Amino acid sequence: MRKFSLLVCAVLCLSACSDEVVTPQQNTPSDPTKPSGCHEGYRRCKDNFVQFCESGEWKNTDACPYGCDTQKFVCLSDPGETPEPPTAKCQQGEELCTNGTMMTCPNGEWEKQNCEFGCAPSGKACAECSSDKCEEGQKSICEDGLWVKTVVDCPEGCNEEGTDCAPPKDCTEGQMLCSEKQLKQCTNKEWTTVKECPDGCNAEQTDCLIKICNDGDAVCTDGSVKNCMDNAWSTPAPCPYGCDNEGKVCAEQNLNQPTRYLMKNRISPITPYVVEQMKAIAAKNTSRDGNVFMKVGDSHYDADIQGNGWNYGFMTCFSSKDKDQVTLDSHTELQAVIDAFQSKVDSFIRDSDTAVGGKMTNYVLSENRLENEIKEINPRFALFGFGTNDVNAGGNSYSKVSGVGNGYPGALQLYYQRVSKALDIMMNAGVIPLISGVAPNSKTPASNKGDQPQYAVPLFDAVSRGIAEHRQLPWYDTFNDFMALPSNGLQKDNIHESKNGSPCNFTPEGLKYGANARNLGTITMLYHSWQTIVNSVAPTDDIEEAFAGAGSPTDPYLITSLPYTHSANTAESSNSLIDVYTACKDSPEYGPELYYKLVLDKKTRVKIFAVSSQDSDLDLHVLKDGTTADKCFRRADIFMQGYLEAGTYYIVVDSYGNSGSSKKGQYLMGVVECLSDDPNCDVELKSY
Repeated sequence: MRKFSLLVCAVLCLSACSDEVVTPQQNTPSDPTKPSGCHEGYRRCKDNFVQFCESGEWKNTDACPYGCDTQKFVCLSDPGETPEPPTAKCQQGEELCTNGTMMTCPNGEWEKQNCEFGCAPSGKACAECSSDKCEEGQKSICEDGLWVKTVVDCPEGCNEEGTDCAPPKDCTEGQMLCSEKQLKQCTNKEWTTVKECPDGCNAEQTDCLIKICNDGDAVCTDGSVKNCMDNAWSTPAPCPYGCDNEGKVCAEQNLNQPTRYLMKNRISPITPYVVEQMKAIAAKNTSRDGNVFMKVGDSHYDADIQGNGWNYGFMTCFSSKDKDQVTLDSHTELQAVIDAFQSKVDSFIRDSDTAVGGKMTNYVLSENRLENEIKEINPRFALFGFGTNDVNAGGNSYSKVSGVGNGYPGALQLYYQRVSKALDIMMNAGVIPLISGVAPNSKTPASNKGDQPQYAVPLFDAVSRGIAEHRQLPWYDTFNDFMALPSNGLQKDNIHESKNGSPCNFTPEGLKYGANARNLGTITMLYHSWQTIVNSVAPTDDIEEAFAGAGSPTDPYLITSLPYTHSANTAESSNSLIDVYTACKDSPEYGPELYYKLVLDKKTRVKIFAVSSQDSDLDLHVLKDGTTADKCFRRADIFMQGYLEAGTYYIVVDSYGNSGSSKKGQYLMGVVECLSDDPNCDVELKSY
């Protein structure tokens, strides 16, 4: 079974560390990215124990028979006598200090000794002290029950209380001294108190300490966490799974949630959450045949090979009629799914009216073609792949062309709406779509180099990815799979898959061709989906990366890598902070909006889009170095492209319209990098 690697990022704490606190003796925080179970020097309450973090592991210190104080991280005391140890028996040599009682185990039973100053944080010994002291001209400092090794020499000896150094007898007029939580000034050769210092003195003992934060405090905002240590905030450390609901610590990984579809994998992970989505679809019609699939797509999915020299017949080589054409090589596990889908209806060779060359997605939405094919063969799965022809639906331009359409941006929005509708029809009928991205297209029908379809294909591929990702349906990354092949996996017409011999030859030599790569990607995606849904095999894939952020200005969705896609609904947003983007076009944006954060460490060439459902009208805004209206850098109805310099940007999807009549709704936003030779991205980000 295929296994996808999980990006294992260390979080700052586990689920139980929402009540952690750092101990004062820690001078510097541990590395927040270190993959350990906890941070050195932290304490917490857990299962009636005070636990202490030592060497990256939680260790029980104080046993708390009467419970643990989750604010101070000490055992709760019984109002009566000192409680007995948790058990009468113990291990030879074991030591435990709890509730001010030191317990040792010399003979298999606890022996007790009262601790004058309570227990030390280690839980292995009595505390040595409870406050600072000054003796024989030297000040000893007590921190958290332990004597600090370094002592302070007192030139003037100790004060009368024996708790601190005595102030100098002779002083310079105007000299400042902070001692005993008081700021003092030398006036007429005597020290007079200027003000009280409730938080103590600064390190130089020249002024009151300015309290910045309390040791142990934590703040998690904008997908990063800071901890307070020695009255200073640590450097923000990124949270792989965002912040917790209280905004104090990193959120823990939740395996039962949607996963991002990252470019590193050619087939999206079949996680438990993805399987749940597929099972929910299957439950809508339990009578579907688990060993039958339907084909839905353009020429890349057409099974009719008669008279079409460019078409090898999508997956027909897996048919029972062509068994000699299959060479699985190292992919022998796929034989089971090949055999299964040859039974009853030979799904591989079926020529369907929902997979026809030269068609766009709207073709299968007309004349009940999807419904008729479902009724005809009763499939559980649908292999879905449109886009090559949809790219040209608005004309070969990024601008509106008279008599043709609204260019690539308009075609992109149509593609999003049509694909979404087609998937809804199948899903509502209990058919599980398995989606493929859009293959490269090097055909050159446009006169202007920048308008060639090949530079628009990554946009349509991103929409395919985003739709599958939002619905958590299996997805095959056709585009990047092909781009790694000779001639981008295309034959001489620069639009259809290359092949040499059987497209079901999965040897290393065979997989140099686009037809073979597509067949392997598709049959593998089908295999894993079939195994989990029909054969109830447990999913083995983990979440690649959870979505981070909440879409607000203070906790925006985080764009952690490109390509990035995300679908949401502005009607569900509680943010409606910007009505007019004063630095951009003064159009009314009175509806709710959602925020994304993009941090670039270098100049980056990008395409940014936001396509929406038919009943909504959403606009795209890029803000630089802030989330207020005056930070607006670019605005567009659907699409923009070009380069962005290194810096911090906020992408805001806002609902167009006046107050009370804004057209809020569902949308898909995406950011993709431009192809290296795309001339459209040689200029600063431009709106279309």
